Amino acid sequence: MSVEISCTCGALQGTLARRAGLHRGLCYCRDCQAFAHFLGRADEILDANGGSEVLQTSPSHVAFTQGAEHLACMRLARGGLRRWYAGCCNTPIGNTPRHHKLAFVGLLRQCLQDGEGGDLDERLGPIRMRVFTKEGKWQEPPPEQGVTLTMAKFVTKLLLARITGSYRKTPFFSPSGEPVVKATVLEEAERQALYENL
Repeated sequence: MSVEISCTCGALQGTLARRAGLHRGLCYCRDCQAFAHFLGRADEILDANGGSEVLQTSPSHVAFTQGAEHLACMRLARGGLRRWYAGCCNTPIGNTPRHHKLAFVGLLRQCLQDGEGGDLDERLGPIRMRVFTKEGKWQEPPPEQGVTLTMAKFVTKLLLARITGSYRKTPFFSPSGEPVVKATVLEEAERQALYENL
């Protein structure tokens, strides 16, 4: 299955090399909601209960083929996740840990398209994980779903990436481990202003 990565305006293009091992889930944490508001696209990114759809995979499966100069990065706090987006049109791309040795990226659904022109949602299968549901906008939040199994698979993949050295293959960090783009780190007042919009 061919999965393409593209920002809304088309300036940034890429590919997701394989679907095997892709975990599709929804995250309702305040930080993901704040990121959507930072981009000014919360209505497009978040569902009715404040969830962001994230597809967990390895950075080694991601490649940018055009417009990599438009890749931008922000962090809600100095120790937080690196949140990548297309600076040309504020399309969310994905979230990575702060260090390249943790080989993980959560791609945001808004940047993915079916390269074969089909229904990507159908081909990706159902949502199998829901996390931080208590931070969503339900009156009575449902329990989290699929966390234990997903975390077990996640840790296994991180260990394999370290053993095989595949963690070094990533479009988000240089071979020396430096991020390809310096992140903008929000000040406390800026972060709180975003949280107030939730």
